[in-house]
Amino acid sequence: MSQLRGARGALAGNYAALAVALLSQLILLPLLLTRLGATGAGFFVVLWSAVNFAGTGIGWLSGGGTVMLTQAAAAGNEAQLSDLYRRFGRGMARYGLVGWIVLEAWSLGVGSLWLREVPPGGTTQIRLAVHGAGAYMFALDVHQADLALLTARLRLSSVAFFRVAMQVLMFAFGTCGVLWGGGVAGMFVGYAAAAVLVSLGAHLLVRRDAWPSVGVATSRTLRPEPGSLGTFAGYSIVFSILQYVDTLVLTIFGGPAAVVLLTFLQRLPDAAILLIGRASETLGPYYTTMSGASDREPFQRTYLTASRVIWRVAAVSGAGYAVFGRDVVQWWSRGRLDLPPQWFFVASGFALVAAIVNRNAGLLAYYSGSPRAATRLLVWELAMRVTFVLLLVHRLGPTAPVLAVLAAQLAVLLVAYRRLECELLHVRLPVLLASCVWPALASAIPAAILMLCLRSLTTSAISQRGLALAAAAVGAAAVLTFQERALGLQFLRRRRA
Repeated sequence: MSQLRGARGALAGNYAALAVALLSQLILLPLLLTRLGATGAGFFVVLWSAVNFAGTGIGWLSGGGTVMLTQAAAAGNEAQLSDLYRRFGRGMARYGLVGWIVLEAWSLGVGSLWLREVPPGGTTQIRLAVHGAGAYMFALDVHQADLALLTARLRLSSVAFFRVAMQVLMFAFGTCGVLWGGGVAGMFVGYAAAAVLVSLGAHLLVRRDAWPSVGVATSRTLRPEPGSLGTFAGYSIVFSILQYVDTLVLTIFGGPAAVVLLTFLQRLPDAAILLIGRASETLGPYYTTMSGASDREPFQRTYLTASRVIWRVAAVSGAGYAVFGRDVVQWWSRGRLDLPPQWFFVASGFALVAAIVNRNAGLLAYYSGSPRAATRLLVWELAMRVTFVLLLVHRLGPTAPVLAVLAAQLAVLLVAYRRLECELLHVRLPVLLASCVWPALASAIPAAILMLCLRSLTTSAISQRGLALAAAAVGAAAVLTFQERALGLQFLRRRRA
């Protein structure tokens, strides 16, 4: 029960940090668009994407280090814990330094190789912003080692506090940097100041309460298994490229204005993916523990129960974006952007559902000892998305990446991830359908009809055809619910037999 309470506290802290981060983006992007215009806001999006491209994957790599530190702390091996912490901290520092150097090298090509639309004098501001962005990324990477050690010591409330503090200070300092005339450079300098302050606070807490009792340990006999960190690193690198390849391609073919439109179109789906996927990440360590047990039933029950909720929330979220997405983005951008037609948002809703459920399956593989399988599927997704984007970008512009996501998910990944789930859980496909797919459909169809009725009330009266469609949807939901219960009862009978 204490572990469950710790998981709930960590989940609440993670969601609080995400809520602050998303709220800050919802406020700062329109603020930049108003004060700097589409081009200035586009420069921020491009630079922020470059920072995240260089630094986001470290979160997945640090997950591997956190697992090793937690195992050492649980075994009471302070020598191994000290050795791993020191090596992990040095590795994070090197990674952050390399990322900083890459950003500085990238800034040398601004105005000549890319971002040719920079006005006179804008190159200097972007390079100042790069200095701040590099300092922010370096401090954040070093901070990961302290968070990993606090997690290994089960100081999950402290980890949650520092994550929330990071987002609050970034929002406060970044907003002040923009409002006081610093523009993009002022925002990134504020981000760097926030990262340095929080990193310093976390390190002081580690030195006071969580420092390993053994000062020096030999690394000769305490190295992790060969290839384990390399596997985590491979997953993190591919995942980072996948997250930001759309923005990088559009930067080359469309310029900052196209990147801004893509950001407004993708921000809400990306937020839903992050929020819903956070539950899978929090449960990941428990998947790691239960997947190695001889009795598979607790592992199956935990994952299928969590996945049932994730599928339902994903389906309702996709339906909501398909119905209300255009209206919300239009209001958020204050009518300054030329948005695509409604069919695009319907396609985006389907892509959102597929991305959430497939990410849930990928995290299952990552935490249950099969990261190579998850990495292979990510490589397939990257190859298909890049291919589809290059084929569609000249004709469809900023909408091409979203349609490329949908095509890649529907072409191969939906089936491949379901097969991977069945293989890891040792269950048959009908059990997975009964636990996840049918409940999701039973929730999404009535929700979509209700949303359509609500939307129609704002424009015109509901027609008889609409009422007939609503009745058919409710009947279909009832049938799907019956199928879900029937398949679930069959599964229980087989288990008892």
